[in-house]
Amino acid sequence: MEGIKIISDKIKKYRKECGYTQKRLAELLEIDRSTYAYYESGRIKPDINNVMKLCKIFNVNYEDILESESETQNNLHDSNFPCNNLSSGSNYMYNLTKKEQEIILYYRLLSPEKKEEIREEIIKRYKDK
Repeated sequence: MEGIKIISDKIKKYRKECGYTQKRLAELLEIDRSTYAYYESGRIKPDINNVMKLCKIFNVNYEDILESESETQNNLHDSNFPCNNLSSGSNYMYNLTKKEQEIILYYRLLSPEKKEEIREEIIKRYKDK
C-alpha cells in the first residue's frame, strides 16, 4: 500500500506545481474526474498508459512518479548487480526495449513483498542459466 501512496502524493504534487485542476487533468487523460481523484487519494493506481500520459503532461520521467530517489540510488549502486561491472553500465541501464520498460513499470506498482519475490526469482534464473 505504501507504493500507491507515494504515487498518489507525487501526482498531486506535480498537478499543483503545474497549476492544473483535477478536472483538467482528467480531461487530458480522457477519464472521469472521480477516477483521477481516486488516483490522488490512493484508492486506485493509474494504469501504465495513464502514468506515461501524466509524465508527458508534467514533463517528468516515469521514475519521478513511480520510484523514490533513495530507492533509485540504492539500486544503481548495488555492487552485486551484474551490469555494474560493465564498462558502459550506465548506457546499458538506460537503453531498454519497450518490453523491458513495461516490465519495470508494472514491477514498480507492486508491493515491496511482491517486488522482492520477483527479484529473487530473476536472480535465481540468472544464476541457473
